[in-house]
Amino acid sequence: MPPAVEVVYAGVSELVVTDSIARFAIVVRNVSDLVSFFECQLALAPSHDKSTAVPDLVLQKLIEYRNSYNKKFAAVALPRSLADQCPSLCLRLWKELDSVPYVIAKEPHQRTRADQGELATFAGWEEKQIDEQADSLARKCIRSFGIGHVMPAAQLDLHGMVTNFRVSFVDETDYQRTVGNRTWSLVQNYADDLRKRKVKVAFFSSTTHGRPDVSTRHALIRLAQCLGVDFQWYVPRPRPQLLDIIRRVQRILHCVEAPSQPLSADEELGILEWVYKTAKRYWLTKGGPLLPASDGGADVVVISDAILSSLALIAKQSDPWRPVVFENRLHVHHWAEDRDNDDNRRRWENQTLEFLRARLKHVDLLVSQEPKAFAPSLLPMKQVGYIPVAIDQIDGVNKPLQDWDISFYGRELNAICRSAGKPVLDYPYRRYFIHLVQLLPDEGTTRLLDSYKAFYHQYRAENPNASVPYFLICHYSSTNTPDTDQVHANLLTHIQSHMPDLEGLISIIRLRPPEQLWNSLVSQALAVVQLRDYEGIPEMLLGAVQKRTPVIVSREFAYYPFLQESNGALVFEYNEGNSLSQYLLDVVKGETQTEKHAAAKTRLEDRATTVGNALCWFFLTSELSRGEKVEPAGEDIYVMAERKDL
Repeated sequence: MPPAVEVVYAGVSELVVTDSIARFAIVVRNVSDLVSFFECQLALAPSHDKSTAVPDLVLQKLIEYRNSYNKKFAAVALPRSLADQCPSLCLRLWKELDSVPYVIAKEPHQRTRADQGELATFAGWEEKQIDEQADSLARKCIRSFGIGHVMPAAQLDLHGMVTNFRVSFVDETDYQRTVGNRTWSLVQNYADDLRKRKVKVAFFSSTTHGRPDVSTRHALIRLAQCLGVDFQWYVPRPRPQLLDIIRRVQRILHCVEAPSQPLSADEELGILEWVYKTAKRYWLTKGGPLLPASDGGADVVVISDAILSSLALIAKQSDPWRPVVFENRLHVHHWAEDRDNDDNRRRWENQTLEFLRARLKHVDLLVSQEPKAFAPSLLPMKQVGYIPVAIDQIDGVNKPLQDWDISFYGRELNAICRSAGKPVLDYPYRRYFIHLVQLLPDEGTTRLLDSYKAFYHQYRAENPNASVPYFLICHYSSTNTPDTDQVHANLLTHIQSHMPDLEGLISIIRLRPPEQLWNSLVSQALAVVQLRDYEGIPEMLLGAVQKRTPVIVSREFAYYPFLQESNGALVFEYNEGNSLSQYLLDVVKGETQTEKHAAAKTRLEDRATTVGNALCWFFLTSELSRGEKVEPAGEDIYVMAERKDL
């Protein structure tokens, strides 16, 4: 089937039941016009369960329309009452139709002439016929998603708390299916303890989007809400004036900036002032998370971003007895090769980590996803624990996709390539290697390009009539920022100067939402190739392993247990003594075996799932909130949670 040519949205009305007949309406709209309408009726026999029959009929109508008119449903809006009556509807829209279920709760409201926005949508709701209800919801859906079918950005409340939870596609049962009974029982036990004692946990990070790994925090908050655990996520209001300084500090903390350029006093003071003013304005006011726990503040504070490390002191000043956890997300593997050089290591530590160490003196515990061999020394080892890398199996990055939807995202990719003036991949028909970059210096991409050039000539010599696989380089960063523009320009220059004959086979593109685009790319790739372990890369590789897509990685990745062949991963561990181009050839030659190997997805270990990640956090916050002293001494937090008997 050819991919879709137009994106549409749907609205589903409330369910009206009269004389054992259930009625509801479905309206289909594009961004400008009403394009279709269905009125559905369903006889409800005594043995007929409407919670199952209604979702069946909704999916049947939408799939029939999609197949007949070749349209892609980006989102389907439905009232809260229907979602409550048919709990499986949201998940099935997400899994079977790849459409975002957008649940809207109406509130009783007396119509006035001044009504605008959502109030106008629901004004006189009770008097509207079901077709009018469905149309109102479809229009509301379009206004929220906008052109480009991009999922609505996370919204922040007065205190900077992430509050966009209208997008509803999971429930407790969905997560239970992803793990074994033992893990699920442990999660339930810790969740029950946190609920009974009404423990409040506040997570702080600098952004709700933009990095490849932020989706893991979204997933944790979703699961906590399903289980009734009070986990809240806060981000600061941006200060555009400090944007360049913040970027520079982040580059230094992640060891991207040259060690000869330390932070200036003015840069340090600028960041500290921004954090303190944000805390005073939003987080220490009435209802704020940094108030003392006795005044309604959080019982446990988790700081997930180095740029916000000074919040540790603020949290302790407000409530000296409140535990503070720092989640280390610094990825500094590209310095591993110089670990034996004491001068380089000492210079990097003095100039990069001193800023952070000084602000972690008030932290009770540090947890890290980094393997012990590479994690920077920030606190005494007795205060350090490790949380396994995890991904969400239900979100757009990792969920299974139907062939129809993969074709649609292939068309999206080709459109991105054309609009950017890049070679069109002809996805999903053309084979390709994929490489994820963050447009940072010394990311290994230039070496990969040179290896691809060598692979091209070797492959051409052995297969003169065969089409050569493409090399697709994807990034999430905008290339019009000072810190990424130069790297992007250098890559283009390298291609034009050293391999001009391969320009038609290499595409460097910026990935845009939705997340299913990356999902499709990894699912169909010959291999994912990564030489540097930057923030978010391990999660992406774990997703590739689950899909049984081969990965080619440098030896530093061997410290991640999920990249071991004993776990079913097809891993080609590249090292300096071997030719990287030969690994590319080996993947292509072994494509038949690879396809057979990829027929069934790998079942993730429980520790690598959202539920496993939640078990770690539930255990830590349960222990810390009860005043228990947690000293992992370098141990795996997941193992500690399994061993602890509530």
